[in-house]
Amino acid sequence: MAIATRRPVIALALNFAKFIETIRPNQTRRKAAQKYPGLVRDFLELTCLLATVEPHTRLTGSYGRHIAIHEIKDVDFVVCLDPKYRELGATPALEDLKIALGALADELEEELGEKPEVELRPQRRSVRVYFVEDDFYLDVVPVLVREDDPDGVEGILDVPDREWKNWRPTACVKYGNVFSGLNGEADGKLIPLMMCLKHWRSQTLKRNQAKSFWIEALVVELVRADAIVFKDRSLAEIIATAFAAIQTRCTDDLAKPDATPEIPDPVIPELNANVAHNWKRTDFETFMRRIDGAVTLTTKAIAAATAEDAIAAWQRLLGAEWFPAGIEDQAKAAREAAFAATTVIGRAGVAYSTPPSPEVRVTPSRPHVNYGGEEPR
Repeated sequence: MAIATRRPVIALALNFAKFIETIRPNQTRRKAAQKYPGLVRDFLELTCLLATVEPHTRLTGSYGRHIAIHEIKDVDFVVCLDPKYRELGATPALEDLKIALGALADELEEELGEKPEVELRPQRRSVRVYFVEDDFYLDVVPVLVREDDPDGVEGILDVPDREWKNWRPTACVKYGNVFSGLNGEADGKLIPLMMCLKHWRSQTLKRNQAKSFWIEALVVELVRADAIVFKDRSLAEIIATAFAAIQTRCTDDLAKPDATPEIPDPVIPELNANVAHNWKRTDFETFMRRIDGAVTLTTKAIAAATAEDAIAAWQRLLGAEWFPAGIEDQAKAAREAAFAATTVIGRAGVAYSTPPSPEVRVTPSRPHVNYGGEEPR
């Protein structure tokens, strides 16, 4: 009786590691993402122009979840308002926030050599601060902590509605913790998966044809339903599974005239049953065509008989300028680094003090453990 086995997949682990590093924001953008939010958050905690309560501010958004890619154009964070704003209303809260940030802009003009632009954005629940020199935005969202929620800022919050007249629920801070927990259960593979999907979206879709958070919430739903499996799977297999799962999940909606998927909020589905409530049918149809194409390419990549064929498929999906083809030098360097200054043992029991030729299979010797009271020199 034949025993069914899973066909070996050309995982291209080094290629994907390099790809993730390539789409990760560069050092300059990461420094901006650390510098500017810190300046503004410190100011809002101390200013008398806006009444806030502890913890005053918290990071949210893709940067806070460690899935930001490419340029990091903006960073989102919430500012926790004094409960008095519940009675005063959302508009006074946003206006006071704008006044406070305007005062900060005046202070920073002397320190930074530029005066950041502060904008109370129409049809948004935030005040935007724009640092011109670094082309960097901050979206500051005022929130109210519910006094009857024992989880405080990590529970259900209230943000201004789009008309700035009332408050509506959100759990954006709590979602960051939920996402982190799911990533831990996935052995850290959910973050690179989301980075890959965000990159794919940026390469194949216009900004509003499928918002990044819609895809993220959909993926979280599929992960919880065990439709995306991480255990004992390479990133290549996980990405292929994710595209196939999204295709399956949305096929029924595509078959219905004028329908679009209902994607529940990952934390408060009972209060927000569909985060993609304004998804246009034509945009959804475009999204599904791109998903079909992605499934075709990832299927080819997983079934590829050679590394060259697999790389070609991944490059068509993710972009040849992003997904590396030749990594022989990287592999050699990684191997040499792993064995540097280490005694290794060959299969015949021969010890080597320097890395042998690639044809010789070796195992690093166990590191020396010092059991005395003095550290080895």
